[in-house]
Amino acid sequence: MSVIDNIGLNALKKCYQDIELHETPQEGDVTFTYHTYRGIFFWSIQDEHRVATTPEDALKLLKRLLHFNLTRGMLTLGMIFVPFLALGNYVAQKRSISKQIAASTNNS
Repeated sequence: MSVIDNIGLNALKKCYQDIELHETPQEGDVTFTYHTYRGIFFWSIQDEHRVATTPEDALKLLKRLLHFNLTRGMLTLGMIFVPFLALGNYVAQKRSISKQIAASTNNS
C-alpha cells in the first residue's frame, strides 16, 4: 500500500470506534452497505463498507461515514458528485435500517 493510498485512512478507521461489528448478522442486527470516498485531487479511492451490527451502532456509524464523505470526500476530483452520492446513499441506507427495525419488531 503506497503512502497516497493511506490518505484519510486513519480518519476512516476512527468512524468505527466504539462500534461492535459482527461477521454475520446476529438476532436483532441490521445490515447496510455504504461507500466512502477519500483521496486528494486526481487520486481517489472508493471504499465499500458492508456492516452487520445493532440498530443503534448502525445509525451511529452511518452518520459518521456520511460526515467522513462530506469532509474527506470533498478533497477528491469528484467533489462535485460526492455530496449527492453520499446523501442519496445515506437516505437509502437509513430507510433500509428503519425497515429492518420495523420488521424485527413485528416478528417479535
